[in-house]
Amino acid sequence: MIPVYKPYFPKGALRYAHDALASTWVSSKGKYLNKVKEKLAEIWGTEYIILTNSGTAANHLMARTLKKRYIERRNLVVPNNVYVAAWNPFVMEGYILNPIDAFKETWNIDYEKIGEEHWGKAILIVHNLGNIVNVPLLRRKYPNTPFIEDNCEGFGGSYEGKPSGTASDMFTVSFFGNKNLTSGEGGAFVTYDEEFYLEAYKFWGQGMRLEARTRFIHDDIGHNYRMTNVEAAILYGQLELMDEIQEKKRIIFDRYASKFITYMEDLVYFPLPSPGTKSSDWMFAMGIKESEYYIAKKFFDSHGIETRPMFYPITRHGHLREIRCETEVAKILSKEGIILPSYPSLREDTQDYIMKKVIEYVGELTLL
Repeated sequence: MIPVYKPYFPKGALRYAHDALASTWVSSKGKYLNKVKEKLAEIWGTEYIILTNSGTAANHLMARTLKKRYIERRNLVVPNNVYVAAWNPFVMEGYILNPIDAFKETWNIDYEKIGEEHWGKAILIVHNLGNIVNVPLLRRKYPNTPFIEDNCEGFGGSYEGKPSGTASDMFTVSFFGNKNLTSGEGGAFVTYDEEFYLEAYKFWGQGMRLEARTRFIHDDIGHNYRMTNVEAAILYGQLELMDEIQEKKRIIFDRYASKFITYMEDLVYFPLPSPGTKSSDWMFAMGIKESEYYIAKKFFDSHGIETRPMFYPITRHGHLREIRCETEVAKILSKEGIILPSYPSLREDTQDYIMKKVIEYVGELTLL
C-alpha cells in the first residue's frame, strides 16, 4: 500500500537521535531541547517557545492561557471543518464554540461570514492542509480582537512575507509523524507575550512557575506536556533538512496540480491560496465533483493507494453534535474531497501511477 504519508529520514537524519540515546538524556532534559528552540527562535523571532509532547497539548496550553487573560471572553469563533484537536482543548476549558462554515475556494474558514455578532470574541485560525489564511489581513479588519492560530498544518507557510503563526497572539505547531517536519510526536506553543509564555509554562510543567524558588512546590494545577530530548534530537535533524523537504513537497504538489488541470480541469478542484499567502504544502487534496469519498476509497484501496477524506463538519462528532451552525460547504468538501500521498520521498514513477489511477477513477465517474 502506498501510504498517504511517511517521514523523511535520509541517511544520517537520525544521527542526533542516536547521540541523545547514547547520552542517556532521554527524558525532558538534554542539549537538543535547547538546540531546537534556538533554531525555531531564528525562524519565528521570539524566545517564548515551549516544546510539547504533541500539537494537541500545545493547543491546550493556548486554550488555558487565553482563558487566563480574557476571563470574560468565553466565546470562540472557529472553523467548522478542521481536525478535532483544534476544538477539543477549548471545549475542555469551557469555551463556547461559534463555528463558521468553510469557503469552497480555500477550504478554510469563510471569514466573510464573520459578522457583527462575532465582534469582540476571540478568533481561532486553522490552516487546513497547509493552505494559509491571511491573518494580518484579518487583524486589520478586526482590530482589538484576540487572534490565536492552530498552525499545526501550516508550519513552513507564510502570509504577507511572514511565517504563519507570527501575526497572532499565540500559535501552535505539530511535529506528529505525518507532518513535514517530525519528532514522532511533539509540538510547540509560541508567543511574543511574556505573560502568555509564563502562564503557559506553568501549566506545561505541572503547575510550577518558571522561576520557582523551591523545586516541587507547585502554584497551580497543570500537566506534564514536555517533549523529550530524544524527540528533540529527531526534530533537530529534521530542521536541518527543512529546505530540502519543502522543495521536494513543492515539486510533488506542482506535478499533481499540472497533471490534473491538464486532463480534468472541469471535473476536479483544489484548495486555492488566499492573496498574499504561501502554502506549507502539507497534504495534497483535491475535490472530485459528484464523487463520494467512501466510493473513491474503495477504488484506491483496491489499487494499493492509501487516501484520506477531508475533515468532517463539526456536527459529525458525537460530543459536538448539539452545536448549531451552517455546514453546507463543509459537507461538500468532506463528501468530494480526497487527500493523496505526498510524502517527500514519493518517487516520480509512483506518483505517475497514482495520477493514472485518479484519471481512471474520474473517467469511470463520467460514464455513470
